[in-house]
Amino acid sequence: MRACARSGSTSFLPDRVCDVEIDKNEAGDLTGILRGPVTNYYTYDPFWGQILTKLPKPSVENAVAGTTAELARYAAQGVTTVYEGHAMEQEHIALYRQLRAADTLPLRVMATLDAESVIFYPFDPLPHGEFAARLGQLADEISDDVDDMLRVSGLTFSPGGPCYSGYFATYEPYADPCGRPTRGVRFLSLDKEETFIRFCATNGIRANLCVGAYREHDDFLDIAERVVREHDFRDRRWILQHAMTITPQQARRYAELGFQVTTSAGFAWGKGAMYGERMGTHVWRDLEPLHRLREIGLDLAGGSDWGPKNPWEQIELAQTHRFAGSDHRNDGPDQKLSRIEALRMWTTGAASVLGWPEIGSLTPGNHADLVIVDRDPVTCPVEDLRGTRVLRTLLGGRTVHDSGELSCPAEETQAVAP
Repeated sequence: MRACARSGSTSFLPDRVCDVEIDKNEAGDLTGILRGPVTNYYTYDPFWGQILTKLPKPSVENAVAGTTAELARYAAQGVTTVYEGHAMEQEHIALYRQLRAADTLPLRVMATLDAESVIFYPFDPLPHGEFAARLGQLADEISDDVDDMLRVSGLTFSPGGPCYSGYFATYEPYADPCGRPTRGVRFLSLDKEETFIRFCATNGIRANLCVGAYREHDDFLDIAERVVREHDFRDRRWILQHAMTITPQQARRYAELGFQVTTSAGFAWGKGAMYGERMGTHVWRDLEPLHRLREIGLDLAGGSDWGPKNPWEQIELAQTHRFAGSDHRNDGPDQKLSRIEALRMWTTGAASVLGWPEIGSLTPGNHADLVIVDRDPVTCPVEDLRGTRVLRTLLGGRTVHDSGELSCPAEETQAVAP
């Protein structure tokens, strides 16, 4: 109710404005409950957007507290390194640098900067000249220092949005949340995309591409294949993020350009049924085809950008490809990974994709990042993986999470782990 009042909303509003449904009690007064695009921040509804612009932004103190608390939760799940691949602005990097300077980072962090962030409302695209100038400014933020805890590496381009809000770029029309036909939306122009690709290629910057839709893949690949003939960037190991849907031909084209992939099996878990309902079940063959990507030669890193934040459940999903809320499993030959392959996505595969060779494995010369769990993740039944309890997490031999369930003290573990 306070948010409604702050935004100027009153009982004089109709029951629906744009696509937002406004709940009222029997007396006709606002209850404070809104339904519709308010449940997803990717949906740029004009009315909901105006409300968002009137709400206060988080304070730096709240941002620091929230970030450290979330990192601690990841440590409790056995995660020792996070990749902030998109939706990162300069103030976010500044916050991480503040935590690093205070030696309060509980995990290692690799981050990139968005060439132009389109996720949060309101989005007002930069003129092309300002966009090009911004690339140069952001490049100055990239650090060449090989820091053991925080690295700012590369720039990210995110041209479109997800299927839920009707922004997924397809060749055939599908239904948006309100049932209207759409073929998706491009937020950043093709001219900006080419400027981004050329800037990264000519300046030796590692590019990160956040796309998942058929048409977005083809748009990018057509430009990248032209640019690579002039400025060969294949040894820079650019990163493709998400790739929720991707055809065999598109995957081969990325492999030929030297790309790596980071994705989340949780996309299929949480959105698979929606993809089938909105676009047709034929897209399931191209939905999170992890085995296909690996066979083509693309290194894979696992993440929790969408779906369960529990990495052990994500490792299970990379094998089962089950959909949430049903018994359906999209575990065809293009999708299903073995247990070892799924574990690699969260260990050595992730280290390879990030280009951080000192993490991901317990080998001489690497950081002593160690996780002690209550079961053998290699041999336990796949349905038991999601229940894995992390007893202790060590970062460089230092305990950053302790459940209190181990008989030996944390100090003793620290002494022997490296």
